[in-house]
Amino acid sequence: MLNKQGNYKVEFINLSDEILEMRYFDDCKDERCRSWKMPRAVAEELVSWQKKFKQSKIKKFPIKEKTKICEFNMNTEKSVEVREFDGLGRYKMTGWSLPKEVVEELINWDGKSK
Repeated sequence: MLNKQGNYKVEFINLSDEILEMRYFDDCKDERCRSWKMPRAVAEELVSWQKKFKQSKIKKFPIKEKTKICEFNMNTEKSVEVREFDGLGRYKMTGWSLPKEVVEELINWDGKSK
């Protein structure tokens, strides 16, 4: 997806029914990208949380919020850090730090993918 406001590009690839790959290109003409692989359930939880965050009037940082399957941290409006929990509520070893552009495009993509 090319963004109309900036030069970046975000791509989403379904690697399987359970794994989503997100690719972020700083410039749409660039061949190199940053890439993240995330369980689809976590991506859907991130979309749900981000929609609620956008509707809320609270914009005081840092923001830290937990759901049943993960934790979201925003120290600034520029990125979202995501940590997934295991079945016992402990942090898993993996986590993701996503630029806000990726999260915004994920919201748009999620609506089109269903």
